[in-house]
Amino acid sequence: MPGGDRGDAGADWRGGDVSEEVQEPNVLDPSMEAMLKFFAYRHLPASLQNISFHICELAHRMAYTLPPGPELNAGLRKLLEAKDCFVRAALP
Repeated sequence: MPGGDRGDAGADWRGGDVSEEVQEPNVLDPSMEAMLKFFAYRHLPASLQNISFHICELAHRMAYTLPPGPELNAGLRKLLEAKDCFVRAALP
């Protein structure tokens, strides 16, 4: 799986072709770092990693590029819920 090394929830959030100029990444507070750990995917079987990896990458990209606040927190919680649904949908 591609991705940087952000612990088990690592994803290369800087990768890809971005048409807009990207500012310096946010420095995350401990509660945001704790939330991002729930997007970990390396403990999953390979077939489920392929699904979860993309959600993890998006979560990191949003956390490090959007301004901190309640909307970012809500968006990440909803993204986590969506990731869980996608993974369960792929189960046999």
